Amino acid sequence: MSIASYYQIVQKTYVAYYGRAADPAGLEYWATRLDDAGGDLSQIIDAFGNSVEAEALFGSASNEEKVTAIYQQLFNRAPDSGGLHFYTTKLASGEMTQASIMLDVLNGALYEDASIIENKLTVANAFTEKLVEEGTADLYAGEEAAIQVRNWLSVIDSSSASRASATAQLPQMVHQLGSDTVVTVADVTVTESEGFAEIVVSRSGYLYLESSLQVSTSIGSAIETDFSVISKNVLFESGVSEITVLVPILDDDKLEDIETFSVVLSDAVNVSLSGEESTVSILDNDVGIFVTDIEVYEDSNIIELTIGRMGDLSQVSSVGYSTTSGSAAASNDFEAASGTVLFNAGEASQVVFLTVNDDNVFEEDEIFYVDLFSPVNSEITDGRAEVKILANDPVVSVDDVTVNEDTDRITITFQRMGDLSVKSSVEYSTGDGSAAAEIDYLSASGVLTFESGESAKSLQLTVLDDSLLEGDEYFRLSLSELLNASLSSSRTIITIHDDEAPSFNTEDFNQTVDEDGILVGAIELTNSDLNIDVTYSLASSAQKGSVTITSDGSYHYMPYSDANGSDSFQVRAISNGNIESLLTIEVSIVPVNDAPVFESDTIELTTAANSSVSEAVIATDVDSSVITYTLGSAPTQGRVQLSSQGSYTYTPDTNFSGFDSFTVVADDGDGGTDTVTISVTIGAPDSKSLESGSYWPTSNLTYSFNQQIPSYYNSYGIDLTGWTPLSSGAETAARQVLSNVASFADLSISEDFTGSGDIRFNAVQLDGIGGYAYYPSLSLIGGDIFIDADKQSEDVYQAGSSPYHTIIHEVGHALGLKHPFDSPNILTDQLDTSDYTAMSYTEARNLLADFDYNTQTREISVDYDWGAMPSSFSLLDVAALQSIYGANLDTATGDDSYSLTFAESKYLTIWDAGGKDIINVSSASGDTVIDLRPGQLSSVDVRTIEQQIASTLAWLDGQGAPDYSAWVSNIYDSKSDFLYTGENNLAIAYGVWIENVTTGTGDDVIYDNAVNNIIQTGAGDDLVQLYEGGYDTVDGGTGSDTLKLNTLSSLVTIEALGGGSYLLEGEGFGVEVVGVETVSFTDTSLSLA
Repeated sequence: MSIASYYQIVQKTYVAYYGRAADPAGLEYWATRLDDAGGDLSQIIDAFGNSVEAEALFGSASNEEKVTAIYQQLFNRAPDSGGLHFYTTKLASGEMTQASIMLDVLNGALYEDASIIENKLTVANAFTEKLVEEGTADLYAGEEAAIQVRNWLSVIDSSSASRASATAQLPQMVHQLGSDTVVTVADVTVTESEGFAEIVVSRSGYLYLESSLQVSTSIGSAIETDFSVISKNVLFESGVSEITVLVPILDDDKLEDIETFSVVLSDAVNVSLSGEESTVSILDNDVGIFVTDIEVYEDSNIIELTIGRMGDLSQVSSVGYSTTSGSAAASNDFEAASGTVLFNAGEASQVVFLTVNDDNVFEEDEIFYVDLFSPVNSEITDGRAEVKILANDPVVSVDDVTVNEDTDRITITFQRMGDLSVKSSVEYSTGDGSAAAEIDYLSASGVLTFESGESAKSLQLTVLDDSLLEGDEYFRLSLSELLNASLSSSRTIITIHDDEAPSFNTEDFNQTVDEDGILVGAIELTNSDLNIDVTYSLASSAQKGSVTITSDGSYHYMPYSDANGSDSFQVRAISNGNIESLLTIEVSIVPVNDAPVFESDTIELTTAANSSVSEAVIATDVDSSVITYTLGSAPTQGRVQLSSQGSYTYTPDTNFSGFDSFTVVADDGDGGTDTVTISVTIGAPDSKSLESGSYWPTSNLTYSFNQQIPSYYNSYGIDLTGWTPLSSGAETAARQVLSNVASFADLSISEDFTGSGDIRFNAVQLDGIGGYAYYPSLSLIGGDIFIDADKQSEDVYQAGSSPYHTIIHEVGHALGLKHPFDSPNILTDQLDTSDYTAMSYTEARNLLADFDYNTQTREISVDYDWGAMPSSFSLLDVAALQSIYGANLDTATGDDSYSLTFAESKYLTIWDAGGKDIINVSSASGDTVIDLRPGQLSSVDVRTIEQQIASTLAWLDGQGAPDYSAWVSNIYDSKSDFLYTGENNLAIAYGVWIENVTTGTGDDVIYDNAVNNIIQTGAGDDLVQLYEGGYDTVDGGTGSDTLKLNTLSSLVTIEALGGGSYLLEGEGFGVEVVGVETVSFTDTSLSLA
């Protein structure tokens, strides 16, 4: 064999021992070792099984944990019980080691397990080949990389879709092992005449995964007339590191400065962006020369004028310049100048020096010009500069002033700058703003003179004070020039700051409010001008209540729950002059009586079917009153025991599941009450209590009857003493039981006549038990059933017999059901009976007593027979098997009728998938209780122990027997807990809706369900309880019959229809009744007779 021929063996070893794919180097190394050893696996088994990686995965675990972990790693499941027992035994005995078990389990994979291994090996091979193909084997190193690949393979199952999905993820898987893939884009500079900007998008890092991104342009100083806007998707194929994107550049005849636009990267797929934006700069290929305006002071002497150029600066350019008089005259105000400026390559500007002449004459600002002409290798874009000569003559200025209203006299200071050698003067006068002359200030006017050398002069004005809160006001001081002066501003503003604080109306200080009330008020001022703004805010909070206050002074005070006594809070008032006052408002809280309060209006409880729940309600009363608890409204599907101290116990009706509620009232004795609604969710009996966790992974099952001992039984240590094929009677029973399963579970079950069925029946000698079975598994022993060979006669396998029930029980195991008392999810004792499940060891009323009387010897005898066992799976069995395999929705979809009598001594579980159906027990003479709700038990044609005693004694009397009453009574009483009476002999499976019911001559009780029901009762005093809604019809027949409604009489309308019929309607229900004498409501009863 070549080395390559060993690759698959090595890959399989990596998957078996490490749960991951082989790295290329390891694959090559171990394939070479195998080739050198002639294919001997012992070295590789020892090396892999005892490696550090295998020890980390399995080394510290117990034998059971090791085997479970190996199955999970290989097959994504726990081992079946047979496989777990086999391998843990081999490990414990030393026959096998951790190293040898792994390949043994893998090589023994069958069915779905084999498909899983095949898929994992296919993907593992593809992964290793991918590393070799891309040259990225160095990325697959270290514990973290091993864990990533192991987790990736662990989700692969037996389906082709799973294999395809994992294969499609190969590039991403390798990508995760390596470094990130990063894309960048660089800045670019182009000239306008180049035509295109080449944008280079670079990719680095892991390059063997397709990446894509969006490349777009965004305008800046360059707009749509300068370049063509683009937006395109760029695709990097595997291995590509660089892509160039061309952006068209638009040339024009305009001379422009450098313009820019942006290139933006976005919407990256399988790549990270680093520097997702770059700048493209466009240089104009023309040259333009310009000159700009400047301002200088008269005493500047030598000034600098800059002549600039833009565009293509690589050229040598020149331009001429000369001065031209304006309001400023050459020789007097400046010196005339002209010349030529030369720009060398790369130079953007040149400076020309000019001379300005200073003098002592008072002048306004003056202007002269500099003109450009005769450009060489360029064009003039702005050819004239204005040079403004600013006068340095005296300037008078004065600043705005702010003073407090109580200042009285204020001093205004005027400043003079510039040439102080001359005499200057200005004229001033006051004028109104928001402040009024002679009310807020005294008016003034006059002339202010600066002598030679003076730089400052002062003026005093008078401000008038008052007590009114009026806010800040202002008046004006207007200025005009008189002599040798210019003004920086023709007026100044004098602001009078109001320094009066707000004052309050003392009636606001004390307020009263009830404990449960709200205090509403508004702050009133005594010194406020109507036109002035005062802002209010909370200065300090109250201790016993919450306070809100608006900026206009309106406030709300609400006492905290149950607060009383004195409280206070402070309000801050700030005038628009920013003067603050504080007002303390005292509050007296008047206490009122408080009702008791429950913490919540509702309490939600949960309990299991047939399980009581005990809790306590607690209400609080801040007045410390003694609280008494009473029942408000009673539950409809159970009963409540409530103490006056609030503790209670709720017990649901037998086997009821659904929702119920009741109310509890707390009373403080002073007229205060509160009510809490207690809602109870009663769970259905949990079918999980019967689920073992093992089940068949297919809906198509086969069974067969072994005609000889299978060879694989010897590997499982099975005691085959007395082995024999099943009798024909037992085979018939098994076929009937499996047919029953297929009628309610979504399973196709057929007989395999080759002997290779999934479920295989055997008979062996058993001591003390009727049989046993293996849970479903893919091992050969999975699902096989062993029945006691002593019970092989034909007549013992009649429906209802104990052997027949044994077959039901063992078939349940073979389908994945466990005993209800086995962990986990142990079923409650009340449900752990054969009434609810064939998997229980606790018989209910399944015993029959057969009396015999000899008229000649006058001797009497009795035989007992467990002949009233359920002849099909019971209520919880059906629920559990449907939970595992789904429900058969094709069974009994028509209008079906179901009947039962005491004489039949049988138990019936109804699975009906549709139609309008009826339970017709009109032939029953005993009392009957029918509960039409899904998941409930009913009792049809009941014969109590007393009634059976009376019936047997009447039979003996008919035989002319002496008085055996004491003996007969003793016989019945001694077995009274086990004798069949008809109690719980009818079950309606979960999800089944039976619409109609007809009963016999007993005193019957009927419970409706949520669909529309037609209920007919015969003779007898019958009770019909309508709690579930719908539109029903009730015919009470003869006798004194009662209709019970779970509502107040005031909420029901009653209409006489004639002929003794009535229509009753309420919220969510309606019922037409005839032959009913009494209607019972929650508050009263009404006679219809």
